[in-house]
Amino acid sequence: MYVTRITCENLRTISEVSVDLCVPTPGSAQPADGGPLPNVTLLLGVNGSGKTTILRAIALAALAPLMPSSGYAPRAMVRRTTKGLANDGVGRAVARLRFTPQDQRSGEVDSEFRLLASQDDDHERFDLSAGEPRWAQLLWKERSPACFLVGYGASRRVDAAGSFALQMQEKQRSPRFQRVAGLFEDSVVLRPLSSWLPQWDNPGRRKQLIGVFTAVLGDVQIVDEPKDGQYLFRMDGTEFPFDALSDGYRALIGWIADLLYHISRSVPSGAKLFQTEGIVLIDEIDLHLHPTWQQTVIPRLARVMPNLQFVLTSHSPLVVGSLHRENVRIVRRSERGTVVEAAPLEVFGLSADQILTSEYFGLKTTRQEGFAAAVAEVAKQARSGDPGKAQQFLRMLALGGAADRDPAPSAGGVKEAPPSTWKKRLSAPPTAPSSGAGAGDTKPARPKSTKKRSTTAPKGRTKRSGARRPKR
Repeated sequence: MYVTRITCENLRTISEVSVDLCVPTPGSAQPADGGPLPNVTLLLGVNGSGKTTILRAIALAALAPLMPSSGYAPRAMVRRTTKGLANDGVGRAVARLRFTPQDQRSGEVDSEFRLLASQDDDHERFDLSAGEPRWAQLLWKERSPACFLVGYGASRRVDAAGSFALQMQEKQRSPRFQRVAGLFEDSVVLRPLSSWLPQWDNPGRRKQLIGVFTAVLGDVQIVDEPKDGQYLFRMDGTEFPFDALSDGYRALIGWIADLLYHISRSVPSGAKLFQTEGIVLIDEIDLHLHPTWQQTVIPRLARVMPNLQFVLTSHSPLVVGSLHRENVRIVRRSERGTVVEAAPLEVFGLSADQILTSEYFGLKTTRQEGFAAAVAEVAKQARSGDPGKAQQFLRMLALGGAADRDPAPSAGGVKEAPPSTWKKRLSAPPTAPSSGAGAGDTKPARPKSTKKRSTTAPKGRTKRSGARRPKR
C-alpha cells in the first residue's frame, strides 16, 4: 500500500492543503546516476508550519477504518482560531491509497477520517457515520503483510530498561496503530534488538537483517552473537553494547531495528526483507545525526529498501542537499494557514550555505547576526576608499571572529600588531584622505622616538638658542 496524495482540511494550522507524494514502482531499479529518488518525499518548513500534522494525517487516513477502536484518543487536532472552532468543528483528511501485490489487491481507493470537536473541550471523537469500507478487512489481520505502515515521531527512544513499557503499550493499543503511535505520543518506546532478534532462529532472515543494517549504517556492523543478552556493534575494530553508543547511533539504530522488527513479522512468505512494500513516516529524520550521516542517510535508506515509500521531515540543509527538487515539498505558513508548494529550484549538490540562503530556508546570511552587521559596516567603510578597511573586510570574511586575533602580514612580510577587537575597530570612523592625495590615501603618522631627549645642551652650543659661545 502506498499513498499517492493526501488532502487535509481544518487540522491544526492547516485550513486546506493537498500534497502529491513520490511513489515507488515495485521491481523498478533505483537511479544509479544520482537522479530523483522515486520513493522519497521530504517535507521542509519552519517549526509550526504543519509538517508533523501532514504525517499524522497520512497515518490516520490510511488506518481510518480501525482508528475508532485503536486505543488512540485524538486531542486538539481540529483547527481552532481566535474566533473559536473552524468549519463547525469538523476536521478531516483523505488519502488516495494505491494497493500493491503485497496487499493481494489492486487499484486505488480514497480513505477518509473525520474528527468532531466541541467548543468546550479539546478532546475529539471519530465520525463513524460513513461506515466501514470493504477493503478494511485487510487491516484487521494483524500479521498480514497487507497495508504495511509504520511511523516515528521526533521523540523516539528505545526501551532500554526492559520490555515492561512495550507490554503495556501493546495492551493499550491495537497492533497496527502501535506501529505509528510514536507520531502522536511522546511516551512511546521502540523495540530493542535484544527483545526479539535472539529468538529469531531463521538463519536466512538473520543474514538479511545484518545485510540491511550494514548497508544503511555503513561503518557500523552488528556482531551476530549476543553477549549477556545484548547485541554488540563493531566500529573501527571496537565492539560496543547498544547502551554505550552515542545518541546519534542509538537514534538511528533504534528506529531501524524497530522497523525491521515490524517488517520481519509481516513480510510475505518467500520474500526478502528489502522487498517489503509499504509506507514509512519519519519526523525529523536528521535527529541527533552527525552531518556525515545527514548527507547519506536518505539515499542509503531509499536504495536499500526500494519498495518502501518514505515520507520524511527535516530542518537540515545537508539532508535537503542530498535530494533533488522532485523529492522536496515546501511547507510554509501564510495568512490563510499552511501552504504546501513544489520545490522552487534544484538543490542537489549545493553547499549548505547556498541552500540556507535560498528560497528553501530564506536566511539572509549564515553568519551570526551581530557579526554579519559588523561585516556590512566594514564593507561600507571600505567602499569609501579606506584600504585598511578593505583589508579588514577580507579578513573578516575569511577568518570570522579570529580576524581580530591573528595578526595580518604587512607589505614587507612583517606581521602587524593585531587589533584589539573587531568591535572597537568597527566603532572607529573611517579615515579621511589627506589634502592633495588620491582617494583613500592617508597621511602616515610620524613615529614617536623611543629615545629620551637630553636636557643638557651639547658642548659648544647654548641651551636656548643653539649659538656657539664666544671665545674669551
